[in-house]
Amino acid sequence: MTTVRTVRARSPLIAPMPDSSPPPRRVTIRDIATAAGVSIMTVSLALRNHPRISVATTQRVKAVAEKLGYRPDPEIVRLMTLLHQGREAAQSPTLALVDLSPHRLPPGSENYCERVRRGAIARAESLGYIPTSFHQLDYEGDLRRLLHVLHYRGIRGVMLLPPLQPVRLPEDLDWSPFSVIAATYAISPLEFHRVVPHQFIDMCRLLQILEQRGRSRIGAVFGEGFERRIHYHFTAAFALHKHDARIYRVPDGGPIDREAFAKWLLEHRPDALITGNVEELLAALPPARADFTPPEVVSFRSTRLPDIACWDERPEEIGSVAAVLLAGMVQHHETGVPESPRTSMIHGFFRDPATAVSAPKPAKGSKSTKAAKSAGTTARSAANKRADR
Repeated sequence: MTTVRTVRARSPLIAPMPDSSPPPRRVTIRDIATAAGVSIMTVSLALRNHPRISVATTQRVKAVAEKLGYRPDPEIVRLMTLLHQGREAAQSPTLALVDLSPHRLPPGSENYCERVRRGAIARAESLGYIPTSFHQLDYEGDLRRLLHVLHYRGIRGVMLLPPLQPVRLPEDLDWSPFSVIAATYAISPLEFHRVVPHQFIDMCRLLQILEQRGRSRIGAVFGEGFERRIHYHFTAAFALHKHDARIYRVPDGGPIDREAFAKWLLEHRPDALITGNVEELLAALPPARADFTPPEVVSFRSTRLPDIACWDERPEEIGSVAAVLLAGMVQHHETGVPESPRTSMIHGFFRDPATAVSAPKPAKGSKSTKAAKSAGTTARSAANKRADR
C-alpha cells in the first residue's frame, strides 16, 4: 500500500502594505500667528530673536510655537538666509573689532592680538563684511561711549580682541543691541561666547613632545595673573604629566627675581623650561657652570627669536573662526550676554627651528658644543633682539 504524504507549502511572508495616509501637516508660522493673535511678520521676527520684537512677545510666540510642535523647514531657512545675506551685502554690514587694551602698541607690532585681528579681518572680508577696528582709547577710555557710537552707526557685530592686560567690564553696560564674541579669556566678569586656544590639550601635547625628546624634568615659568586668566589649564596639564612640582610662579606685575630664580633652578634642576616671556627668562638664566647646565627654553606662544622652539597657538585661525561665528550670530540676531556661553577651542602646533627647514647635518659634536654654551651669551643676544622689537 502506497502512503501519500501531503506537504503543505509554507506561506510566503506578506509584506505590510505601505501606509497610504497623508503625512501630518507641518505647522506653519501662519498657524502660530493665528494662535498667538499676532501678525505673521511678528512671528517670523520673534522666532529669529529680532530686537524689534519685545522680549515678552518673543517669549509668548515661542511658547505657542512649542505647544503647536512647530519645527522650521531647513530648506526654507537656507533660502531665507541667502536672501538676507544678499540684502545685507547691499548695505555693507560692518563688524567692529574692539581693542580694550589700556595702552597701544607701536605700529607694526607682531603680537598675539594683532595676529588675531589679521585673521578676523581676512575672514570677515571674505564673508562680505567690512571689519573696522576700534580702540577704547579713541573714546577717552569710555567703553559706554564707544558702544553708543557703534549703536548709532548701526553696527550689530562686536568682536572683543585679546587685551594686553585683563579687563573688567562694567556690569551695567547695555549689550542687548549687539552680537558679541570674545577672542580671549581676559575679559570679565561678563561671559560672552568665546574662541580661544585649547590650552589644556595643547600643553599636554607640548609636554609629550618634550618627553619624547628625552626631557624628564620639565619645568615652567608662569605669571600668577596669567594662570588665573586661563583658568589654570597649563597647571592642570603639568599635574597630569607629573611635572607640576617644577612650576616657578612670577607675582603679578613683577619681573623674575633673579636671585630667587637661581636658587629655584639649583633646587629643581629642570632640563626644559616652558614660558610665555622668553626674552625675560633668557635674561634671568644664570650662565652655565660646573654645577649647573642651562635648560632648554621653549615658548608656549610664537616668538621671533630664531633659535627657540615654540607652540604656535594659531591666533590668525582664532580670529578667523571668531569672525565666522560672529557673522552667524548677527544673521540669527543672537544679541546681548548669552545665558549659556559657548567656547570654541582651537588647537595649535609645535614649531621647532631645528627641523623647520632642511639643512646640512651638523658636524659630530657640534650639538653638544652648542648645548654647553653659556646661557649668558644667549641672554645678551636676546636682549639685543628685544631692543630691536
